Amino acid sequence: MKTESYEYISGSGRKDYLKLIDDSFAMLQPCARLPYLQMLYNPNWDTYKEGFIWGNGFWMQNSYGFIYGAVPFLTPKWQEITQNSLNLFWDRMGDGKRIGSSTGKPTKPACFNFIGPDGALGDCVHDPGIAYRQGDGRYDLYDWFYEATACGILLQCEILLFSRDQDAIAHYIPLMKRSMEHIEQTRAENGLFLVGPASNLLAPAYGGSDNPVMGKSYLSGLAVTYGAALKKFAEVAKIAGDDALAALCTERYEKTYTALPQNLTEEGYLVKSIDPDGTKHGVYGAEKHGYLEGVANVDAIAHRMVSAETRASIYRKIASVEGIRPFKVLCNNYPSMDDTPDHYLGEPIGPDDYIYGGNWVNGGCWSTVEGRAVIAYLETGHADDAFAAADYYMRWNADYRMDQPLTGWGENKCNFWQEENADHSEIGRPVGVMIDGFGPVTGLLRGLFSYTASAAGLTLQVNLPQEITDYAQNEPFYYAGSKVSLRVANGENTPVLYCNGKQIAEGTELFLPVVLFAENTLELFIDCRGEGYRPVPERSPKAEKLPDLTVLPKDLLELYEEHKDGSDEHSRTICQMIIVAAKRRAIPFDVENFRPMTPDKIQGILDVYDNAVRIIAGKQPK
Repeated sequence: MKTESYEYISGSGRKDYLKLIDDSFAMLQPCARLPYLQMLYNPNWDTYKEGFIWGNGFWMQNSYGFIYGAVPFLTPKWQEITQNSLNLFWDRMGDGKRIGSSTGKPTKPACFNFIGPDGALGDCVHDPGIAYRQGDGRYDLYDWFYEATACGILLQCEILLFSRDQDAIAHYIPLMKRSMEHIEQTRAENGLFLVGPASNLLAPAYGGSDNPVMGKSYLSGLAVTYGAALKKFAEVAKIAGDDALAALCTERYEKTYTALPQNLTEEGYLVKSIDPDGTKHGVYGAEKHGYLEGVANVDAIAHRMVSAETRASIYRKIASVEGIRPFKVLCNNYPSMDDTPDHYLGEPIGPDDYIYGGNWVNGGCWSTVEGRAVIAYLETGHADDAFAAADYYMRWNADYRMDQPLTGWGENKCNFWQEENADHSEIGRPVGVMIDGFGPVTGLLRGLFSYTASAAGLTLQVNLPQEITDYAQNEPFYYAGSKVSLRVANGENTPVLYCNGKQIAEGTELFLPVVLFAENTLELFIDCRGEGYRPVPERSPKAEKLPDLTVLPKDLLELYEEHKDGSDEHSRTICQMIIVAAKRRAIPFDVENFRPMTPDKIQGILDVYDNAVRIIAGKQPK
């Protein structure tokens, strides 16, 4: 079968799958065809930003899918920016004394004025400060954002496990211990976690218990996310040589893993929560609270927080309920929930309200969640579902409409954030680039080989679909300071792993001990056909002619002249971004997957490209 060469990968087999993988890599560096990650750089804090209309704001729950998938693939510079983004929360972690407001004085909105308990992270960091409770709705009635704190521990551990930076590990372990103890205070005698409204990802879709109304319940999502974080924290502690901490994290992980099946239905999928009186929320088809919970269930698969048998039964349930994926992407729940905070508070809810089922956290489709769903599908051997979901989001990306969420149960016919009408003759905000939208991109890349880091080394698992017969990943991944290229001869034989030409592992899980990564570069080959070692083909850089830069605004031309020597990564990135801004002008504006390409939209796309250059160069956007 003919080998196709793309920009970042090469391979043979199903071309649309290979193209989707290549497009996913393309979005992590300056790209003329698609929105790209550097468009979301925030120079004010040297971090990412949420994007679109959200100013400097950065949300834990919205960035979760992207960061979790991206950790193995980011260059050192963008690894640093990812860490800086998480530091927005660690630097403002609750201490039981100060309010979330940056000034230390009450501000607006009032969600920034709570005194967070020691170890609490939060929903978002914005110009006013940090919101320790979910910032939408009646946050005065909400519990602390426990699952966001668990997510912060999980993501931080991922970064540390891949970098193995001893100084960083020593710095973050005390912070993560405080956050761990904050969550442990909610652990009940049954091993689960008893928490109140809006403490879940994505919040505020969780209203707590029926009796008392908006009381506390045993929340499945918190057990899943925190349990996964504990397992990773134990590995970080082992790298630090802290045997006592590793043992404590392992004990707490095992207690959580053992307790979680209490929240399973008879069919073998997770309910959203169970009240202390035994009322179950999220038994599909039940007269009351009869919806299927999407988020906690795919996270349980992605993080292997349930047995292999239960992971399979969760997938079967999701696959059997057409309404939770009517457009091939996962809704947070289906059908509409009847136990959100708004329902309990008796708020007027109707089809045109943004909190109505299918339009926001009650049934909306969020790409941060889809990133983990794509991993879950690949983990369970359902690559067709993973690629279908990633493709749907990629077509929205190609439209420069990274809408969060996709409303209408994923159809997104009329998105209220974009200020558009039903026939799209009026769209007030035709362009939107958001951090959430990178979740399916990085989830696909990570899910192909799992990339499980531990204290002892790195484990890979081949989840590549059989429709791809040969695969070469010339774009590297990064582990323990090494750049690693990868090639696979795909097939049905037991995988055999070669490192720099030497066979080192065989089996479904391929382990690379950390000692191998003492070298700066590594070449991996996985043989699934029994044909023996093959080297990773060298990428031959294309000699591309510099595009006509005179089509660009004058200030971008001046920036190119200033940085064209390419003396450092920053200058090279600026020049790349200027070049793709020029290339974007040479590409026809004819992609209309879901929305018309109007003059306003064309100008909006050009503005995004041009302002991304200005922002990363430290200039004012126009």
